[in-house]
Amino acid sequence: MKVTFKDVGQGDSIILEWNSDGIDKIGIVDCNIRGKTDNPVVSYLQNSNYKVIEFLIISHPHSDHYSGILDLLNYSEQNEVEIRRIASTFMLGDLKDYFKYFEITPTDTELLTSIRVKWVDMIKKGLIGREETLLDGKQMQIDKEVTIVSLAPSMQDVRDYQKIVKLDAKVNVKEASRAANLLSTLLKVTYQSYNYLLTSDTEKVSFLRAFDNEPHHFSGVNFHVCQIPHHGSKKNHAPDFWKNIGNFKIQNAIASAGKGYGHPSITVLKAFYDTGYEVYCTNILNGMTDFAKILLARQKALDPFSKSAPEYMKANDRSFIVDGGNVVLEK
Repeated sequence: MKVTFKDVGQGDSIILEWNSDGIDKIGIVDCNIRGKTDNPVVSYLQNSNYKVIEFLIISHPHSDHYSGILDLLNYSEQNEVEIRRIASTFMLGDLKDYFKYFEITPTDTELLTSIRVKWVDMIKKGLIGREETLLDGKQMQIDKEVTIVSLAPSMQDVRDYQKIVKLDAKVNVKEASRAANLLSTLLKVTYQSYNYLLTSDTEKVSFLRAFDNEPHHFSGVNFHVCQIPHHGSKKNHAPDFWKNIGNFKIQNAIASAGKGYGHPSITVLKAFYDTGYEVYCTNILNGMTDFAKILLARQKALDPFSKSAPEYMKANDRSFIVDGGNVVLEK
């Protein structure tokens, strides 16, 4: 399996590719517009031969994770690319009157509504096979090679969200924006014997609940690639959780970050590194700038004649592949 974290600035677009029974397959988690019009996921599909997307997951209702979904659906419809399943964490309800409880601006609410209208229409046309809601305990068997288990949000996370916004996000604007992270997916993707943990903007409390509620999904499991939650935000860092699952020799941690919010935090990056993770980011900025300088100084002390830029100093898409029985950064 190849897992690519696309450089979309502040946001997420993740592409998963693998081969099963001689067939090349693709799945997508989130899709964000970079800048005003650039959609790296759609561009990638345009330059590939995929006619089937095995799954499309929207991790949670924040626009930096779904701003490019409508473009992706339009591309799939126009080019007859089948989407076998679409899954999300927000409960499916009555369009705009329902979606206003997730987004805080009319523009985002309109976009989210348009996405929902489009995918319902594509289901009717047979271009989307099925739709599913992701809560903890939900398992999707994609094929004989790939399984996806949703470890969050829990129903308690959903109740906490509802309590914070008092069932009216239109009035409680700031609270709604912050609380929507309680609806973030925590996904365990298993390909053969390899495990990937995709965290979107999962809150600290949700990590701890997931570990308590579903310990068998974590105990003794080597997560070869872990997404650093919420683009490396210090607020979302749950050190006890990461220490509990960081007991293996080769583990990679990756943050998708861009300008505007000060992510990723150097405190978070150092915590992952000190726990034993190889740490990367789609952009060298904010805390990653200082962190990379620390690592470069350490490398120079060990090898003063080295002139090549180490991988953690490079900014762009970050892809992880299986090589020699290990999951490593593709160079």
